[in-house]
Amino acid sequence: MLQHATSAGIRVGGISVPNGGSTQMPGEAVVLAAGAGTRLRIGDDAPPKPLTPVLGRTLIERSIEAFSTAGVRRLSVVVGCDSDLLAAAVEELAATYEIQVDVVENPAWQQGNGSSVLAAADSVDGAFYLAMGDHLFDQGILGTLADADDGAELSLAVDHAWRAVPDLDEATKVLLDGRAILDIGKELSEFDAVDTGIFLCRSGIFDALACARAAEDHSLSGAVKVLARRGEAVTAPVTGRFWHDVDTPADLALAERRLLQRDAMAPDRAASSSPERVPGVLRA
Repeated sequence: MLQHATSAGIRVGGISVPNGGSTQMPGEAVVLAAGAGTRLRIGDDAPPKPLTPVLGRTLIERSIEAFSTAGVRRLSVVVGCDSDLLAAAVEELAATYEIQVDVVENPAWQQGNGSSVLAAADSVDGAFYLAMGDHLFDQGILGTLADADDGAELSLAVDHAWRAVPDLDEATKVLLDGRAILDIGKELSEFDAVDTGIFLCRSGIFDALACARAAEDHSLSGAVKVLARRGEAVTAPVTGRFWHDVDTPADLALAERRLLQRDAMAPDRAASSSPERVPGVLRA
């Protein structure tokens, strides 16, 4: 189904995190797929970034599949650049994976990813997952976020094995105090983990986005900083889980190699472990 819109503790990765009590996974999610993806699109006939195939399945299909398999029943896909092409592709995928998909158009997509999250404000009700459309991830990350949920306005899945992250300069770093986020940004020289691009959010994210926008910061990281100052931004460690950010042709080639390696592993590990990440907690 496709709709259109306009606008007791557990241990994960060696770190103790509180269990929110219900382990109720959100039934809604937002995927950001509005950007131009110019670093990945080489040649006039290159598809929009979310429609780039990765071992035969597009980036956006892999996101929809992960959320559908995890039990998410309603997905909002925020589009901007090439919105018509993406809407048509998403319509087919919604039927294939039996999930309701709302296509949310962001006319201000060039301002930054924060504007795309804000465009989805009327499309969600209650807690929801948020993911970047160019990130591949193990759906087990969604369960970890739900298990660690303590009611904060924002919880970010982070990887503490940052030394194994390809192109660390481009990664968004996170400075922590326990689970609490103190600061976030690509430019941080001191940090504890990297941002995987997968969140569990509540409505407070939209107020934080508006506050960041008023300060002329249209990034999602800007809103995370606002919530961090309020003590409403925490993390869930997912070190050892598979995730991969696809920004360039080199990223794409590495993603395909890593997926093949993961799928060749024993069945009990193939869906949840990355051969290129080592569990642990490191600090820059």
